[in-house]
Amino acid sequence: MLGGKKKILCLFRHHLFICIVSKLHMLIDAVTESYNKYFFGDVGREIYDFFWGDFADWYIEASKATIYHSGDDSVALVAQTVLLYIFEHILKLLHPFMPFVTEELWQALPNRREALIISSWPQTSLPRSTDLVKRFENLQALTRAVRNARAEYSVEPAKRITASIVGSEEVIQYISEEKEVLALLSKLDFDNIHFADSPPEDAKQSVHLIASEGLEAYLPLADMVDISAEVQCLSKRLSKMQTEYEGLKARLNSPKKTKVSLLWMSAIHIYPSGGRGQDMKYDRERSRGRSGSGSKDKIDALGRLLTRTLRQMATELNLNMRSDGYVKVEDLLKLNMKAFANIPLRSQTVDDIKEAVRKDNKQRFSLLEENGELQIRANQGHTVMLMKCNVRTSCLLDLWTSFMPFILHHPLDFP
Repeated sequence: MLGGKKKILCLFRHHLFICIVSKLHMLIDAVTESYNKYFFGDVGREIYDFFWGDFADWYIEASKATIYHSGDDSVALVAQTVLLYIFEHILKLLHPFMPFVTEELWQALPNRREALIISSWPQTSLPRSTDLVKRFENLQALTRAVRNARAEYSVEPAKRITASIVGSEEVIQYISEEKEVLALLSKLDFDNIHFADSPPEDAKQSVHLIASEGLEAYLPLADMVDISAEVQCLSKRLSKMQTEYEGLKARLNSPKKTKVSLLWMSAIHIYPSGGRGQDMKYDRERSRGRSGSGSKDKIDALGRLLTRTLRQMATELNLNMRSDGYVKVEDLLKLNMKAFANIPLRSQTVDDIKEAVRKDNKQRFSLLEENGELQIRANQGHTVMLMKCNVRTSCLLDLWTSFMPFILHHPLDFP
């Protein structure tokens, strides 16, 4: 257990350590205040977001590079000490929610002289560095952008790719210090990560990623895509979609199945895939004040509005969506729509969209800049499902128009 407020940040001289400890100290203040106000829902959400989104998903993975590959036992010891320090405090914060589980885990830690239930509550107003927190968030945003690009282009998980990181001198300085962490988390080739203040010469043959304001990345297409294999894959997809189209057309040409098929089409159009019910439940809770307040709620509300628009309403709104699922951000900002938090989409800016995507822990969106225009799309396979749904719906709508006169003049009786 570490003692003394002033000694903590002196020990964690590496800015990655300082950053995660700073976020922990901010969490302690926020959770203590929520407990005092009996906002137990906010307490659970804040602890979960930090424990899962920052500690488990990011810091534990980033610390592996320090512990196993630093070559310095003292630095590895500091990393292990930070892990223990954070885990101890998380158990204390969670103890009112999960007394038995946290007590069991507490007793399994080294040098436990007293039970968790009688241990002191974490101190508040501990030191923190907001600048380093911002830096670590930029590193997270860059890693997410590279991961999303790898997933989009179906890059093999074990394959290391080249990257050119572009930013201001200050940004490049602290990002380059975490080169090993970036290579580990983003599966980049450590020897072929280049840092510069201007785009590389092969920028036109690269995937351009916007991680955050003043931080971009270029990934050469030659490292990510096998052109012949991609053409073959797209050809197979086209053949499959054509087969589906012919099958649907044949089913609608059969009089006995016309009514069933039309009802199925209506179901697709009226009940698109997605968590509409969950969204309404969440928004009702927001209106009752259960989900916190402030800029984080506004960003989350904007993210949910973008989710509904891109995944469920693209066809209905006649959005000009590319075959890979990308839509111009400027086209979205022209829509006359509001979130349930009463946030008009037209009142947002391109920077607001960038900020919402950067702070989206669920990584639901990808940004792409081409020819000076910012594009956005839904991630995690939703684009493919949307493409299939759009094609099917489009086919069925065409057939609906063709068969409507026949249905009106020749009503069918079904057993």
